[in-house]
Amino acid sequence: MKKLNNLILLSGFTLLFSLPVFVQSKLASKFDLKTMRFKGTPHEQALYLLRNVKQYAHLGQALTKLPAFIDSLMNNNVNLISKPHLKEWLQRQQIPEHAVGGPLDGKICDASGIAAGYYVIHDASNLLNGAKAFPDNVNTDQWWGNNLQPYQNFKYAHLFINRLGESLTCNDLNKKTNATKFESTAKNPTVGQKCLGTFVHVELIQPRISALGKHNDAVAIEPGFTDEQYHRLAIFYVTASTRAGKWLIPTFHAVVDEGLSDGHDDPQNFDLQQFDRMLSIIYAQLTAIQ
Repeated sequence: MKKLNNLILLSGFTLLFSLPVFVQSKLASKFDLKTMRFKGTPHEQALYLLRNVKQYAHLGQALTKLPAFIDSLMNNNVNLISKPHLKEWLQRQQIPEHAVGGPLDGKICDASGIAAGYYVIHDASNLLNGAKAFPDNVNTDQWWGNNLQPYQNFKYAHLFINRLGESLTCNDLNKKTNATKFESTAKNPTVGQKCLGTFVHVELIQPRISALGKHNDAVAIEPGFTDEQYHRLAIFYVTASTRAGKWLIPTFHAVVDEGLSDGHDDPQNFDLQQFDRMLSIIYAQLTAIQ
């Protein structure tokens, strides 16, 4: 104890022994537990929540503008698709409702009775252990990562989309799932599980390899995702928004967890313009039958 006291005195109020360090969420102060929403209009929120995600969870600056169609959605200039019309379109596309979050007539998850408001985009960071390059077959059914069956009982997402554009619902949209550190009371005490049910979570299959000389999953394939993935991602967005009764605010996992220890670095190499283009295409197809 004497040695410890001497160290404290010599440090000038700085403790030289190890103490647990609490790292505060960058977004916790912007989250209102009464409304279960971040501060700002949906448009203002999207500008921040869609910041570019780089390696090791480094984030780009807040956007100065949104892609055209997402901008229209966030400014409520685009009508929601009705459930009957969405049902009809999905049937024409031979997409069963159980492949896009469950029955359209079902409720969506909520927090304190407030329906989910966010569409959180993740990548599954599928590590090719020991690989120094990406194999040529990652966009085919010959690559193991495109088999979605292992995710059938996965607890921490609602949907998985492989690189072929196929999807698997692991949790119906009516179920609350915690897929971020932001939703963990242990990691984010001021909000944590109180907000559980605010987010819809979708995982995109993405192969990763280790950075040179390291054992991690830092390096993502480029381009990060296929056209087929963006297509199904857009369909699921429309489906989830229809069940929520409003256009969900899209966001990236890494942004939600900004500042939290062990926060994730996904989705990497996400093409927001391509997602926007797919959304506009899907919406045009849907409104053509109304």
